[in-house]
Amino acid sequence: MLAIVSGWMLALPALKKQGFLAEKVVIVVFVGLVGAVTVARLFYVLTNWAVFSPDLPLSFFDFGRRQGLVAYGGYLGGFLASYLVTRVYGWNWFSFADAAAPSLASGLGLTRIGCFLAGCDYGCPTSTWLGIAFPKNSFAYYDHLSRGLIGSQSSQSLPVHPTQLYAVGAGLLICLILLIIYKKFHTYKGLTFACFLLLYGIFRFNVEFIRGDADRGFFFGVTTSQWLAILTIAWALWILKKNFYDAV
Repeated sequence: MLAIVSGWMLALPALKKQGFLAEKVVIVVFVGLVGAVTVARLFYVLTNWAVFSPDLPLSFFDFGRRQGLVAYGGYLGGFLASYLVTRVYGWNWFSFADAAAPSLASGLGLTRIGCFLAGCDYGCPTSTWLGIAFPKNSFAYYDHLSRGLIGSQSSQSLPVHPTQLYAVGAGLLICLILLIIYKKFHTYKGLTFACFLLLYGIFRFNVEFIRGDADRGFFFGVTTSQWLAILTIAWALWILKKNFYDAV
């Protein structure tokens, strides 16, 4: 909720400056949120199919015992839903996405605070000073217990990379970079949005190497998120090339 409210406040002035009506922006944001949550949940169910398949479709809505969303799915669902609504309004979607891009990055940073407090999306064990041990009954604790890394007498997990906090820092840094790009260097439509895709894709691909939770799915030794990061970077480069040449 904090990410939604702060993202709205951050994006609204830029959206108004672009001539988007606030009343219609509310509808775009609402539909985008519905699309984001739906596809984020769908991605999580697909990557954990064995857990959800026995009692679908009820398990899809079981956010109590089987909570979980996929960030990439959320972005994709939000992009598609907002694109459809902006098309109905006759708006240029890239102009809308450029103004909203810093909010996407800030949302990444703020939502990962929730991940840290919940104990999900944790990193792999580390002996460095960065390591943080999660308490008994946390996701990391049960993971390490099932793998024989700790005993049942342990009161906490092994110290792990706080990858959630790395994402918090990355999200806020990317947000700052995008604000500078949008205000100082935004020379054609799609530039700021493409920079978001590029920066987030690079971060996500690399942070996956030190993620410790194994419920993201692996294909040919690479996580689902890393494959999506590669596609995200490719999409960003395509937008930068296409829109630049269209502008000149």
